[in-house]
Parts: sequence; structure tokens; C-alpha cells
Amino acid sequence: MPAHPDTIPLGKGIQDTQLLILNAAMNLAGIGEVGEIYLRSPHLALGYLDDEDLTRQRFISNPATRDPADRLYKTGDLGRYLPDGNAVFCGRVDRQVKIRGFRIETGEIETLLRQHPGVKDADVVALEDPAGERRLAAYTVSTCLPNPGLDDLRGFLQDKLPEYMLPSVQVSLDALPLTPNGKLDLGALPAPSWLTQATPEGLPVAADELERMLVEMWQRVLHREPIGVQDNFFALGGHSLIALRIFAEIEESLGKRLPLRSLYSAATVAQQAALLCDEHSDLRPACLVPLQANGSKKPLYCIHDVTGLIGCYQGLLHYFGEDQPVYGVQSVGLEKNPGLSVTIESLASRYRLEIQAFQPVGPYQICSYSFGGILAYDIAQQLLRAAEKVTFM
Repeated sequence: MPAHPDTIPLGKGIQDTQLLILNAAMNLAGIGEVGEIYLRSPHLALGYLDDEDLTRQRFISNPATRDPADRLYKTGDLGRYLPDGNAVFCGRVDRQVKIRGFRIETGEIETLLRQHPGVKDADVVALEDPAGERRLAAYTVSTCLPNPGLDDLRGFLQDKLPEYMLPSVQVSLDALPLTPNGKLDLGALPAPSWLTQATPEGLPVAADELERMLVEMWQRVLHREPIGVQDNFFALGGHSLIALRIFAEIEESLGKRLPLRSLYSAATVAQQAALLCDEHSDLRPACLVPLQANGSKKPLYCIHDVTGLIGCYQGLLHYFGEDQPVYGVQSVGLEKNPGLSVTIESLASRYRLEIQAFQPVGPYQICSYSFGGILAYDIAQQLLRAAEKVTFM
């Protein structure tokens, strides 16, 4: 992420003082990698007066030298290195939150929100919606009227952040509430109204009873209204886990089971209704899901992580350009396949066969992370044993 021209770097330290950014493994962070800022100096204080616990937490031995005399001070601030070696402040460690398994530093989102031409100041917090799900709420102070709404802010952020870091709700304030010492007063932030997020007026109304029923389902599960029949599910703050709830309601109410992959080609109420009405629609279970089907390059196949879902790859699409086809490989278990085998080898074989059925001739490009990386490696090995070529992008 490039530095904003209005952002003043922290620098590189001063004489006899090093400014170090260490990642979670306590190794020096790479360029652009967010980590915690530590200060290294022979002139550090001995510790906190009459507080041994805090002293042990904040003053530590340098993990690189393991010399008790070589100490670091743990600041609690987050930062990242710029290519020129300078460091940029990225928020506080104690402001990190976890959303759907993803660790998020809200300061990064706030920094980007302040770059919006209509936003003077911003704060982002994780709150529970009426269904008990943790979501990101953005509190913004505008530079002009009318205040930027949620759709505007998400549109501004979506090319800079992955989907799971986009706010689900937004509140406009005249000023952010502060404590007497000038820090943000989190307790004074007003509770957001989850059901009244701004949506453009003149929404296309439901054309029939099926669309009306789907609109009500979406509003109930997404906790947002009004929702138009042409509104995009992902732009409304939806994700794969929410989609599973909607599909479960569709199956219970209509007796039709939609495969999760259909959400990526039918992401509006109108498209979903048309899919349900089309007797020739292919509703068979499948692992391969088109995230970006167009393009002349060889497809990239993104293998699911331990959740079985592929929504995490949505945020990568804008990095590839429109000429790169991208397909997600979701878990077969999401489609309630009673014959599902759970060994790594059998899963990789199932996914390999589906990839080859779609693309009979290589070379193949496969990516993933964490648990999915194990599957991706096994798929690649099976392809290589079959005398196929696996390449890097």
C-alpha cells in the first residue's frame, strides 16, 4: 500500500535509537508488512515504577541477539516499512479485531477513509449486529454536505481492501467524541442503525411474489433495508457465511437447493429469482466457481481454506486485471454431498479432476494459503505425476 502524500513517516529512528518493526514471529517485517513498532537503544528506562508486570510486558530482550543487556521497548503501535526504509504509523495493537477469522487492524481502514475527499475524520470499530455477528462499523466526520454514505465509502475502499475489511454500516457525526485527554471515547459512539443504511432512491421494486420473498429474506439476514432487486449481494456487505443462511431459507421455503457457487453469477435478487425459475438452470453441486470468468490468460485456481469457502479471494480480483480468469475451488462438503471423503489425497483428486474437466490442457496455475496450501500442493503433485505442467503466474 503506497503512503498517502499527506502521511508523514515516523522516520528511521535517531542517534543511538533504532526503530524496528517486528511481525508476529518476532522477525523483522518486510516492506509493506504491518507489524508492531519496537525501540532499541542503550538508553532505555529500566522499566515502570512499581509495576513489574508491565515492565516485563513492555521491556524485552532482543529476540535476534537474546542478550539481556540488549533490550527493546514494545510500543503497542503498529507500523510498516516504506521502500526507502522509513516507517509509517498504522494504528494501535489494542485496536486489532477479528472478523470471520480474519485479524484486522482498524487503523488501516481509518487511514484510507480519511483519504476520501468527503471525509475529514473517521473511526472504525467492530460491533455485533442484531444477529450476534461481528461487523465493522465506520463513524465518519464529513468535509461537506451531503455526507458520504455507506455505498460511496465501500466503493472507494473496495479497490484498496479485501471484502472482509469493508464496513457493513456507517454513521455520520459532526465530530468524533473524545475523552478529556484527547483520545477517542469509544463508549460515547452512538449505536448504528443496522436496518437504515443509505441506498439510492428509486429502487426497482419486486416484479413478482418470488422477488418480494427474496428481498425480505435478504433484508432479514443482512439486517439492512431497503434492498433493491438489482443490489449486489457483496456490495451490501454479504459474504459466504451469510449466503449459506439465505440459501437455507430458500431451501426451507421453496424446496429448491441452490449451490453456493450460484451466488457469484447470480448476485442480485432479480438474478437469483430468474435462476430459481429457470428449469434448465444447472443446480448440480460443483466445486469450481467462476470469480472472474472473462480473459484470455490461463485461469488461476484458488483453493478453499479450512472453512471450505472462497469468498476471501474476492478482494484479489482487482489486482489481476480484467484479462485474468480466476476460479475458486470451494469445498464439496458445502453442497451436502453424502459421499464426501475427507482425506487430503481424495479431496485433491476430486478438485484436480474438476479442474482438468474444465481445462483439459495445461499449464495450470494454482494458489491458496494455510490449510488450502496443503491441498493446492497435493493437486499440483497429482498434475505433475500425470505429466502436466504447473506454472507460476
